[in-house]
Amino acid sequence: ITTANDASNAVTLTGAVELTNGITIDTDTAGTDGAITFTSTVVSQDNEDNTLTLTSGDGAIAFQGAVGGAADSADNLGDLAVTGATTLTGNVSTTGQQDFNSAITLAADTTLNSGTDNDAINVDSTVDGGYDFTIDAGTGVVTMGGALGGSTAINLFSATGSTINLEGNITTANDASNAVTLTGAVE
Repeated sequence: ITTANDASNAVTLTGAVELTNGITIDTDTAGTDGAITFTSTVVSQDNEDNTLTLTSGDGAIAFQGAVGGAADSADNLGDLAVTGATTLTGNVSTTGQQDFNSAITLAADTTLNSGTDNDAINVDSTVDGGYDFTIDAGTGVVTMGGALGGSTAINLFSATGSTINLEGNITTANDASNAVTLTGAVE
């Protein structure tokens, strides 16, 4: 789906979405960049590992439900690539790599999980929001390219991967239960 160059080029998918093929949605145009919103869950057709690529430029991207099923579920997406400021309101489970190329705002406790395929999870910008943030790449690589909690402190942060690349500071809310746990080689 590619939108036209006008002020109304937003894409809103209302209700649960099941991908039956790899899907690309691009609202990044030469003029006004449109928002991309999923109002509910996003899953892949069972055992198909369909990919999802979203590009919104300056438009916002919002996932208002979980992406994929439970960890290692048959309806998880394959690869997920997101470019545009993103709000997450649920967990994200894939059987492939996850790439978040823009800032993330947490609107609920959130876990990013790449399943037993142990693919990389890359967050190339900042993560903010007063919620728990967990990344589980198994034996895959975790890359955090920006500050966590720089504008709005996160609660706890946990990351698991063979290597965890940290390129920014981590700020948690002032509470004794808000721990930072890194399981893997930290670089």
